[in-house]
Amino acid sequence: MPRGPVLPSLRQIQAWLMIRHSSCPPEDAETYRAVMDARSRPIAPSTSLAELRPPVNYPRATGYRPSPAENPFNAWYWKTEIEAQGSGPLVGCRSASRT
Repeated sequence: MPRGPVLPSLRQIQAWLMIRHSSCPPEDAETYRAVMDARSRPIAPSTSLAELRPPVNYPRATGYRPSPAENPFNAWYWKTEIEAQGSGPLVGCRSASRT
């Protein structure tokens, strides 16, 4: 299962600062690590959130990945058919590839 970024240990933080000719007391290293942890949380993967699935209002086919002959410009990743209501601004419109 993926997890968020791996934070450096307190020793690693102190060693990194010593390489850069700075000294770092342990309490400062703890502060640096706490700031790193707080900043990395928003980018950590969240497995607790439910996947957003909008309601299906109209029947639709599973769909398929179009072949190179059907999709010469690689314009579509996935194609499907959705049967909608008989009114609205797109009634009568068809895709360019439909025959």
